This record gives sequence, structure tokens and C-alpha cells, in this order.
Amino acid sequence: MMSRLRASQCFAVFLSFAMLLSGLTISPIQTNANPLALLPNSGFEEVAAGKPAKWSIINGDVTSSTYLAHSGTYSVKLADPSNTNSVTLRSQKIPVTPGWE
Repeated sequence: MMSRLRASQCFAVFLSFAMLLSGLTISPIQTNANPLALLPNSGFEEVAAGKPAKWSIINGDVTSSTYLAHSGTYSVKLADPSNTNSVTLRSQKIPVTPGWE
């Protein structure tokens, strides 16, 4: 009779092959949609009067900055001068269709 250790090793080998085969037969779904295209000024590169264009500032101090940017030239600097309110920056409305990703 096969020992428990041997059975575990055989099962591990079986799972390894199953994972390898599943990776070869299933291809990822590719889409052509750019999710950032839905959000105007998603990279904060458009600046108007020292603030990110196409964004609404609700609370706090919000300015465009060149100090630290992920890509491009600008980033957004948020400063919270209040101990009772938080900084709020809101994008424009994004069109959403129920049932679609």
C-alpha cells in the first residue's frame, strides 16, 4: 500500500501538470478599450489656474504640482488644512452602462 507521503507527492506532481496544461490551453481575453480614456484628464496633465482641469475641488487645498509625477509632468498635491474636513477632489461623471464591464 502506498504511504501517505508518497500519495501526497504524486498528488502534487499531478496538480503541477494540471496547472501547466491549463495555462497552455486558456488564453486571456484581450480588449482594445483604454479605461483611462473614460476619465477626462486622468493623468492630471491638463492644468488651469494652477489646478487640475476637469476636476472639481470640494474641500481642501488642491494644486497641480511638478514635484513628483508618475509619468508626464504633473501630479496633484492635496493639502488638508482642516482637522474636521477631508480633502475632496471629484472627477467628471463617467458614463456607465448596467451589465457591461
